[in-house]
Order: sequence, then structure tokens, then C-alpha cells
Amino acid sequence: MILHLARHGQSSWNLERRLQGQTPDIPLTVTGHAQARDMADRLAAHGVTAVWSSDLLRARQTAERIADAHGLAVVTDERLRDVALGSLEGRSYDALVAEETPGDAHVSEVRWDGAPDPAGLSPPPASRAGSPER
Repeated sequence: MILHLARHGQSSWNLERRLQGQTPDIPLTVTGHAQARDMADRLAAHGVTAVWSSDLLRARQTAERIADAHGLAVVTDERLRDVALGSLEGRSYDALVAEETPGDAHVSEVRWDGAPDPAGLSPPPASRAGSPER
């Protein structure tokens, strides 16, 4: 069995550079829908037999595009949700960086810079290039 993992397409909050966490009703942008269609096309040759998603709108919208292209239904499960960010959800990256908070002096920026992380994860090729949430 081969397991393909996909991140949701661009959401309106990605575009606004806001932390999403488990906020449920954040829709995909036009670009996000195009990214989901592209993912469905890329997976066409791989014999997809099931599509699972969190119950969050942005993830469901992405999964539905993929499932529809393969004649499948999406199975949703809240255990697949993003991490809960508590009071940070909805806050902008820029506001968090500008905010001076005791104990956070070591934080110089809150964004992904595109470099591989210490755990060895790396960004997908070109599909992330130019994305506002990096």
C-alpha cells in the first residue's frame, strides 16, 4: 500500500498570513481550489482507492476535489485536524512578530523560510514556491 499525504490548498487565512489551527470554517481561495485540482491530476496515475480528510473546511474542500476526480467519497475524521493553537488562532504572523512578549525574545520571525527543518522534513518541489504561508 502506498499512502499519499497532501496539505490543503491555499486558504483565505493563508493569503492573509493568519494562524489557522483548528478554526473550522476557513475556505480555500481560487488558488487553493486550483491547487486541489492540480493535486487530483497528479494523483490520477496512482490508483487512489480512498481519500481521508480532517473535518475542517479547507481540508474537506481539498479532499473533495481529489475524491471527485477518482469517483470516491471523502471519509472525514476530526483526529486528522491541524494542531490547536488556542488564542493564537486567527492572529496574523506579522502581528505576532511585532509583538514584544517577555520570554519570547528568541523569536525573530514566525514563518517557514523554506529551508528543511531540523527533523529532516523539506518543502515539496515548486508547488510551494511563492506561497504566502512559507
